[in-house]
Amino acid sequence: FPMSSRVMLVSDPESRINAIVPDTDARGIVKGEHGLGAMLDMVLQADTIRAGDTVTTSGLGGDMPEGLLIGTLQDPGFSPDRLFRRSAVVFPVRYDRLRYAFVITGPAKP
Repeated sequence: FPMSSRVMLVSDPESRINAIVPDTDARGIVKGEHGLGAMLDMVLQADTIRAGDTVTTSGLGGDMPEGLLIGTLQDPGFSPDRLFRRSAVVFPVRYDRLRYAFVITGPAKP
């Protein structure tokens, strides 16, 4: 809006972010988990994800720029149906303790 913004936390159950693991080029979707955390999901079985790998925005879909840090993977495994790989995401900061945030209004100008 012109003078205000609506914010959705990464941990919100409605949150969906196209993501990539830069070290292995694995791609998936980071989904909010009941307001408590997030899960990297929908990663192809052939892709490699490891505990400690960083996860960033992929830039797909145009909603977010590429390369923004989302977090670090913890406890990789398989989805309940075993069709995809998935992993919990540990955030780099405690979002419940943030007091200020920057808003990205558009792509960087050359």
